[in-house]
Amino acid sequence: MTVSDDARKFYAKLMAAHARSADPRIEEAFASVPREAFLGPGPWTVFAGDGAFKTPTADPSYIYQNVLVVLDADKGINNGEPILHAMWIGKVEPKPGEAVTHIGAGTGYYTALLARLVEPGGSVTAFE
Repeated sequence: MTVSDDARKFYAKLMAAHARSADPRIEEAFASVPREAFLGPGPWTVFAGDGAFKTPTADPSYIYQNVLVVLDADKGINNGEPILHAMWIGKVEPKPGEAVTHIGAGTGYYTALLARLVEPGGSVTAFE
């Protein structure tokens, strides 16, 4: 197991705690979907609090925190704060077999999490 695998598993535990759901699949989804696969190559610019920072390297461990990752600063496009998404996913409680529509899907990271939660037999339709 790599450092980034460990970081993703810990991040998944944190996100599941913020989801405030008894559904263990939320933690499993966050642990199994690599956030970096939806961000483009690192290093990344992350935004936290009132500032933007560049990660020191392209090590994915840096993005397994509650940070917004800038995708296109000029257009204001980002991969949003994971805690906010974990919270609404926990409230919505997607179930296997359900059909979900995701508006504002960006590059698809949170859409991929939803897809994990509605399988088997479910579907996600995403729009940006």
